[in-house]
Amino acid sequence: MVFNSPEYFGFLFIAVVLFYLVPSRYKKALLLLAGYVFIGFYNLSSLAVLVLFTTINFYYADFLRDKKGTNQGSRYLWGGILLNIAALLLFKYFERTDLGLEYNISAVNFNLDALLVAVGFSFYTLQNIAYLIDVYHRRIKQKASWLDYAVFVGFFAKIPMGPIVLAQDFLPQLDKLDQKPKDSNLIAGGQRIILGLFKKMVIADRLAPSVTSVFDHADTNIGLCALLATYIFVIQLYFDFSGSMDIALGSARLFGIKLKENFNLPLRSTSISDFWRKWHMTLIQWLTKYLFNPLAFNLRQWRKQGIALGILIIFVLSGLWHGIGWTFFLYALCHAIYMIYELYTKKQRLRLSKKIPRFIYRPLSIFVVFNLVSFSFIFFRASSMSHLGKMLNELFTGQFWPSNFTAQILAPLAEGGELEPLWNLYFTIILTVLTLFFEKTLNRLGMSEHLNTLFIFCLIMLIFVFGIFDAGSRFIYVQF
Repeated sequence: MVFNSPEYFGFLFIAVVLFYLVPSRYKKALLLLAGYVFIGFYNLSSLAVLVLFTTINFYYADFLRDKKGTNQGSRYLWGGILLNIAALLLFKYFERTDLGLEYNISAVNFNLDALLVAVGFSFYTLQNIAYLIDVYHRRIKQKASWLDYAVFVGFFAKIPMGPIVLAQDFLPQLDKLDQKPKDSNLIAGGQRIILGLFKKMVIADRLAPSVTSVFDHADTNIGLCALLATYIFVIQLYFDFSGSMDIALGSARLFGIKLKENFNLPLRSTSISDFWRKWHMTLIQWLTKYLFNPLAFNLRQWRKQGIALGILIIFVLSGLWHGIGWTFFLYALCHAIYMIYELYTKKQRLRLSKKIPRFIYRPLSIFVVFNLVSFSFIFFRASSMSHLGKMLNELFTGQFWPSNFTAQILAPLAEGGELEPLWNLYFTIILTVLTLFFEKTLNRLGMSEHLNTLFIFCLIMLIFVFGIFDAGSRFIYVQF
């Protein structure tokens, strides 16, 4: 039941109607039931894993509540953390096949043909670990009921792809669930969902064939074509992931629940650190709070070297969180190198920014950062080291400039260069550029609590006229 499917919107409509019809005392139970139905629709194994680890972490947190300051307290805490990490490694890399369960850590399946054994496990495991840590350190003083905690972990809008939410931000909202629907929630939620569908179906899914066409034939393209496909993939991934977040946040808002933002115009970033403040924000906030800050504190005597080591560690761990394999490791290493370089050149870059006019320095910085990010995403997109080698070979050692632009650039990007896919490519590029240019305005209108009729009408028309309905395309980050 993916966010861009008719089944999901049928499910969402029924859930919202029932939510506002049932008495207040049943609303939490209804949200839990909705979450379990949603996950169970993927497969029952995902539901079983969700219920099991919700219950284990809830009772283990109760056990930890009074262990702070005892001789064995930190060992008990680490025991709970390691249990979740071990389960993450176990469930994340099992795939359902015709022959049963197969362990697979060697490749990334961007087509997502196989159903995962534990949908969303990567995301709610981080939330479970954070809950254990916060309870142990008494940052969460009020004891939650199992029902409250189960709704927190199993809330359907955030299970498959996030955002990563902390218990102290989510649980208080369960005590303030509205008896009657508020216009502001319904309007903000509905508009946000439509914005997400536009990003996914009109932009990301229309860009996907160009990316697939080039990356699937990584030994037959020239350098410029590979570079353009890499740019397109970064934009596709951004609109795919941010579109899913719009639908998730919009769906939650229909119930009066506010989830944390996960993106803030990251493709306009002027530095790599700025990029990570704006891309997958809830993941980097989690890593900063629960990994980097403790590491930086313990390594404080090493000064900058300690900070650099902390950066390296958290990025390597973030790469492992996405997947075990050299491609993810190298992707994470790229960003660690970028961030460490920025750490050691902060003063020089500040002096340079004062010498160059802002109208030159800012677009130049955006261009450089986008290219650095795009280079790192080659590692992210490659399905294996041999695939990665072919892409890098095309970029850096083969022919770069085309001798025949139509045959060597347009044909690979337009799935062969026939007239219809060629015009689709032209139109998609124009629409993508316009969307990026007016993205700030689109986001403002899509997140507004005031009804923007013309905005909604235009997006719906674009979705129905130009949206991809028959591809059955899942969101990319479901696999993570």
